[in-house]
Amino acid sequence: MNIVSMLILSVSLGFAGEISIKKEDLKPSNILEPSSPVEREEIAVYKSAKLYAFEKQARQVGADMSALFESLGVRVIGVNVFEKDSDYGFSIEYLPALENEEKMASLILKKYESPASYWNRSLASSAAGESENFFSASPLKNLETSIIEGENYSFSILYYVKNMLRKSPVYYAVLGKTELGEFTFESEAAKNSQVLLNKLKNAGFAAFAARPVEKDGKWKVEAEYFYKSDKYKTVRPEYSIRTYGSPSLYAFEKDALREGKKIISNLPGEIFPLAVYAVQKENDWTFLMDYAVKNIYLKEKNLPEYEIKKYFNPENFTFESQAEKAMEEKFAKFFQAGLYPVGKGIIKKDGDYTFYIEYFSRYSASALPKF
Repeated sequence: MNIVSMLILSVSLGFAGEISIKKEDLKPSNILEPSSPVEREEIAVYKSAKLYAFEKQARQVGADMSALFESLGVRVIGVNVFEKDSDYGFSIEYLPALENEEKMASLILKKYESPASYWNRSLASSAAGESENFFSASPLKNLETSIIEGENYSFSILYYVKNMLRKSPVYYAVLGKTELGEFTFESEAAKNSQVLLNKLKNAGFAAFAARPVEKDGKWKVEAEYFYKSDKYKTVRPEYSIRTYGSPSLYAFEKDALREGKKIISNLPGEIFPLAVYAVQKENDWTFLMDYAVKNIYLKEKNLPEYEIKKYFNPENFTFESQAEKAMEEKFAKFFQAGLYPVGKGIIKKDGDYTFYIEYFSRYSASALPKF
């Protein structure tokens, strides 16, 4: 079984009312990482959360768990039993440094939270299903979809993506936890613990234990796993989620959604749409699109493989209708030339009219140095 690197981050866009967006939420956040090695302990200890009535039972479970650690590529140097509140638990001493890193994948677990809210569960479920289809066609792999109930309904998608670790003389196994599922009763969570643990394993994670935990009046399954890291504790997702906001305004929500879904056919193959949704702007509507794009990592920063650029037409027109006609013609030519146009708009200046076009432009990854 491969050990994978799994870290938990969050992608969240806030909404108020039916739909609202904070300006700062639309800005992609750069992931900072250490520039120097992080000191690590030579011997680490795993301590069982679950306790057992008999010492012999705790010792046997500890022995079985240590064998599982070894099968995951984690070297064990000892298993110890401890007493707590008249029960018994166990601890496992192991070496975080990995002997064979080539068999180990490196993944990051992240959460995408729906940027829209819905007035009933059915609408939220429908929107979640649409995003699930988008995710399945992207490099972001869906692990779990949850419907969120509050003042309105929304949804989230827990997904994983490849982590681009730095070259390191040694790679390390690091312990991590995540929570899966949501149940009314502890017995339901216990019944589904192994199912959800297997789901993590089947996705490639080095998961080894799962148990019911109570949180906010509900029961979840807490899964434990190892993830692989380098000496810098690097967090560099191969793909990140960004948001495109259309400059165009529409009289009705349905028109904004229709136009938003039309631009999907204009996207380059390396851009993966994840959600298209309409938002109200003053008395009109516009649309936003969340999409996944590959990251290019340089020494001091990271860049998206594609960025959105804005072209300004150099010619002015006396009448708005002339500018609109020229805009539509050039928009089509952009698409024919492989420039992937996604937005356009009229500009009025000093009594004349001109226009701009927004389009996806690709960085040449082969021409940029890798670090």
